[in-house]
Order: sequence, then structure tokens, then C-alpha cells
Amino acid sequence: MNKNPFSIYDFMGYLFPGVVCSVIIYLLVHFDGNVSNLTKIELVKKALLVSNTHFDLDKSLMFIVFSYILGHIVSYLSSLTIELFSIKIFDYPSTYLLKKNHKKYNQLWFDYIATDVCSSSNSLKKIKIFFRIVLKFILAFVIFPISFTTYTFGYLFDLNGWIVRPLDGYLIDSIKNKQYRLANRLQINHPDVNDNKCDYHRIIQHYVYLNVPNSQKKIDNYVALYGFLRCMSLIFSLSFFVVGIYCLSTLDIEADFDLNLCAILVITYSIAYLTFLGFMKFFRRFTLENYMTLLSGMYDITDSGSV
Repeated sequence: MNKNPFSIYDFMGYLFPGVVCSVIIYLLVHFDGNVSNLTKIELVKKALLVSNTHFDLDKSLMFIVFSYILGHIVSYLSSLTIELFSIKIFDYPSTYLLKKNHKKYNQLWFDYIATDVCSSSNSLKKIKIFFRIVLKFILAFVIFPISFTTYTFGYLFDLNGWIVRPLDGYLIDSIKNKQYRLANRLQINHPDVNDNKCDYHRIIQHYVYLNVPNSQKKIDNYVALYGFLRCMSLIFSLSFFVVGIYCLSTLDIEADFDLNLCAILVITYSIAYLTFLGFMKFFRRFTLENYMTLLSGMYDITDSGSV
């Protein structure tokens, strides 16, 4: 199958997040203490190298290349932070879509800090576990808008339950039956669909993508969208973290209340969590698309090999 050198993910998952990150870095570096200056369009134009007088091709190309490279870095970091946090708390969509399991509050904490370490020495194992738990708490602090909301409002208002809502019993049974039939078709062992460590969905993903060309465009769009939103969630979480540190460093009880700075904190906090919800939405839709394509194929798997 022929592929373009640049896919939609290169733009949505790398370039656009890189551009946004570059602009935010420029705004923070040139921040002079006056919050109102951050909203001036002239400063944003300078960050984007936009000029009313002339077009500088060299600087524009350098900005695009820098943003693209920065986007790769942000994408990788977001997979180590945002995606890792979501998997630790909610599991993969391939798991919670097929399992009716509403976690209790203490289970959310236990699943996040749970650490599996292989080591020959018990003392070394304890040290590794300790440092990994510390790193997880540091991560939760860095992505504070997401972690705090997940453990407070997300639980109280059942936003977490909405994220991990399973399919109905009929679809679950039908998908599991189709998984077994696909295993027969591929001549591999039957998957343990109740085992979280069984990554059978990866096989389904590749089978569907290679055998159902009509679904490829939709799947690529979902991957690009959840990659973009995952990056945005990390960028605005870090922005909230940086602005919060600035607020603490300039805290003065006798000074007037800075409403603009408070508004920036609220905006970055809200966007960080809303983009996280968007990431979870398209992460779920990507998995669901693979399942439904497998389930609703025109031909029987065991007869023709087509979904």
C-alpha cells in the first residue's frame, strides 16, 4: 500500500503541537510580569514569525522544522505521562470496553502506584519500587490538572465512569466470540479476553487495518486526533505548572489580586483536563472502531478470511 511521506499524524500529532508549544515557550520567555501582554496579538505574531512588511522564508522554514522536532519530543513525553497515567488509572480501552468493572476510589490509587519490579535482590527491589512510586507522584503533580480532577471531581461526578463505560452485554459477547474465531483463522492460541496482560487487541488492530481498507482512513483520523489531544493535554498541564510556580514566587498578601493571572490559571487548567477528556474519547473510539469493524464484517472470518 502506497503511503505519502507525511501523514495526517505528522501534522496533527507533531507539527501542530510543536507550533503551539513553540508559541507558548516564546510567550513565557518574553513575559515581563504584565499578564495583559500575553494576550496581545503582536506578541503572538512575533512568536509565529509573522510580519506585515515581508516574508522571511529562511526563518519560516527554521520555525517549521524546529516545531516539527519539538512536536516529536512533546509527543513522546505525552506518551510517557498522559497516556501512561490514563492506562494506569483506567486500563486500555480494549479492556474496559469489554469489562463491566466500576473501580472504587481506593482502587484508583492502588492501580496508579502499583509497581511490578523484577530483581534478584529484595533490597534492590524495594529501592526500585520506592523510586518508581516517587516518580509516579511527581508525575501526578506535574500533570496536576488531570490527576487532581480525576481523583476529585472525576470521581464525585462520575466522569471517570463515563470515560470507562463498557459496551452492552450483547456486543461484548459478540466481540469475544469473534475474537476466538479470528484466533482460529490465524491459527494462534485463543486469547484470554479477561486477562489485562493479554494484548490481543493489537492483533485485531493489524488484521482490521490490513484487511479492511475502507476503515483505514477513519482509524488514521482517530489516531491523529488522540495523538494531538494527548500532546495538547501535556502542553497545557505544563503551562499551568509553570504559571503556578510564577504565582507562588510573586505571592504578596498586601498586593492587589491579579484577576488576569487567575484567569490564565483557570484557562490552562480547564484546557488541560478538557483535552485529556478528548484524548480519552478518541483513544476509546479508535479501539471501538477496530472492534466494530471486526464484528460487522461482510464475510465470515472462518470461511473467507475477510472481516
